[in-house]
Amino acid sequence: MFEGVGGDGHLPVKSLSGQNLAAMSSSSTTPAAPAATEQEQAITVGDIVTVRYRPGNVSLGYDSHVVLEWAGGSKGDVVADAVLAVLLQAAGEPTGAAKAEAARQAALAAGDAAAAVHAEMQLAGMLLAAQFGPVKVDEVAGQINFCVDGVDVLVDHLHGKVTCESDGLKGRVEKVMQRITEALKPCALDFED
Repeated sequence: MFEGVGGDGHLPVKSLSGQNLAAMSSSSTTPAAPAATEQEQAITVGDIVTVRYRPGNVSLGYDSHVVLEWAGGSKGDVVADAVLAVLLQAAGEPTGAAKAEAARQAALAAGDAAAAVHAEMQLAGMLLAAQFGPVKVDEVAGQINFCVDGVDVLVDHLHGKVTCESDGLKGRVEKVMQRITEALKPCALDFED
C-alpha cells in the first residue's frame, strides 16, 4: 500500500474503545472538558497514527476538528502524511482556491508579477488556514500571520522565511511552505529528441 515502508502492504485500522480513548485523552484535555471526551471518536492506523475526531465545544471556544497523533520517525511520518492527504482530500479544496489559482494563471500569462504574487499569497494563506487555523494575509508587507496553541507565527512570503518561538512548529510551517512553493512553481520538463 505504501512504497518505502516495510510491511505486508496493508495497515490495520482499529477503533479505540471509549474506555481506552478516555484514558488516552485524559492527559491532553482540561478538567473542564469531560463531556467532550465522551463524544470523541478515534481510530489508529497501522498501530502508528491515532486519528481523533473532536466535536466542537462552544464553552471551550473551539469548532469540531480532527487531531493526528504519532511518534516521529520515518514510518510514522509516512503514514501520517498519507492519512493527512486523505483527510485534506475529503475536506475538499479551500473556498476561493480555484478563483485565486485562476487569477494567478491570468497574471502570469499577462506578465503581471505583482498580481501573481498577490494570488500566490492568497493561495498560501488558504492552505495554511486549512492546516493551522485562521490566518491574516498582509499583502502590502508580504506576510501571513497566524497563531497555533498560543504561539504566534509570521510567514514572510516574499523572502521565504518563517518566524516562530517554537522550533517544532517553525519546522512544520517551513515544511508546509516548502510544499506550497513546490506546488506553485513546479520544475520545467525538457525533452530531448
